[in-house]
Amino acid sequence: MFGKKLEVTHKIHSGMDTIKKSLDYTLKPQSYKKDKKLAGYIYPLVNIHDCKQVIDNYPILNAVIRVLSADITLNEFNFYIQNDPYNIFNSVDSFWIDNKAELSKAVEQYLGYGFGACEILMEQDNPSKPVKLLQIPSETLLIKVQKFNDQIYHYAYYQYNNDKKIFRITRENYDNITMEEDHSVGYIIWLGGGTESNWYTKPYWTSCYLDILTSIKKKELDYAVLRDGNIPKAALFIKAPPSNNQDNEMGMYEALQQQFRNSGGGVAISYLETPMNDTTLTTEYVNLQADNYDYLNELIDRTDNLIFTSYRVPKVRLMIDDTKESLNSNKSETLYEIYTLDLETYQYPLEDEINIFNELFFGLEATCDIRTPVFTDTKATQVDTIVSLFSVGIISLKQAISMVAALYPNEDWSDVDFNDPLMWQRFYHGMLFITPGVQTGMDDLQQDDLRGGYGNQIKYNPEATPEEQHLYQRAVWGRQ
Repeated sequence: MFGKKLEVTHKIHSGMDTIKKSLDYTLKPQSYKKDKKLAGYIYPLVNIHDCKQVIDNYPILNAVIRVLSADITLNEFNFYIQNDPYNIFNSVDSFWIDNKAELSKAVEQYLGYGFGACEILMEQDNPSKPVKLLQIPSETLLIKVQKFNDQIYHYAYYQYNNDKKIFRITRENYDNITMEEDHSVGYIIWLGGGTESNWYTKPYWTSCYLDILTSIKKKELDYAVLRDGNIPKAALFIKAPPSNNQDNEMGMYEALQQQFRNSGGGVAISYLETPMNDTTLTTEYVNLQADNYDYLNELIDRTDNLIFTSYRVPKVRLMIDDTKESLNSNKSETLYEIYTLDLETYQYPLEDEINIFNELFFGLEATCDIRTPVFTDTKATQVDTIVSLFSVGIISLKQAISMVAALYPNEDWSDVDFNDPLMWQRFYHGMLFITPGVQTGMDDLQQDDLRGGYGNQIKYNPEATPEEQHLYQRAVWGRQ
């Protein structure tokens, strides 16, 4: 019947609704740590399968986690040795060079799921000597609490199908129990722990999980629209009296259809022709599209920004450059400087685990310092800073040259005499300061010239051109 409006809906049967209920429950605030148990299992703060579904279905989140993991881990490892009784440092250094990739996988799962782990594989003929790390999927691990001789111990419990194992954790102390007693099969490096749990961290993306789930549903809606075919944008309802067209003439309905077909518009037409001649021609236009479609598209952009903010990763790190920047701006450089500081914060717990590992298995007391990537060539900016400091007398000539030489170690600096007394002096825009206690090795006249005194006639000659002053300075320095 005319006047009945059409309603087009797309029912999306998605697991995101189930995940939302699960996250709503697990992310409720707690007033205590969730791992205060005397026995049994300690479960992650967020369901591991929920984490996997969210990460797998949101590409930006997946990419941020992967690139951040690489930036944290796949760099040079420096060790500052306090005690190396077995002269084993070279072996330790080689071990970590060979196992960075597996460690990076564990960090990736730590960032996405809240914890990650690596099994320590031992040499076959020497069960106490580690030879390799093997990342273990977080989906197969839990913390298990066991009590022996009135003492509480924590283990990593592994289960995949019918394969079950118990691992000791490198950060735990097992001095009063043997591996035969606790039935452990080896050691594991465990990454995770924070304010709510000693073993699990709440993934950073959970701070905006509702936005992420909504964005995923939006993408599923787009798929449902395309799956259901060409959905009209609107419907046009027409009620009209009987037409008087001849047999060989096109009727009003056919004419309207042809007109809209030619225009390419996605409009469905409902034409009702009544038998009553006195019927008034009426039309009604009904919009079939959601008015909040633009808002939903903007929501995805906002969700992406929230993810970058949660992990403190600049968008440009993923080759997304949507900000306008002037030619002389150093905004990108500043962003990378801040990002580098955040990377160092991420690296601290990882460095602690490496220090524990080295002392436990190699007997090496050393502090690990993981370097951060160099994202931009800042040498030109650093040289400009050094020149500015030298020009106003803050640093000496020797300090300036030494700092520049450190930036360009492959250049030949052998012709620079660092023992020359002049190297210790400071200059203010080319004029010499006298540093107390430092002998310059120059006669008074030459020293007076460099200080801009009366012997320097060109500096005080108002008619001297800049070129004349430049030539004079070259002569004073003995350069032709």
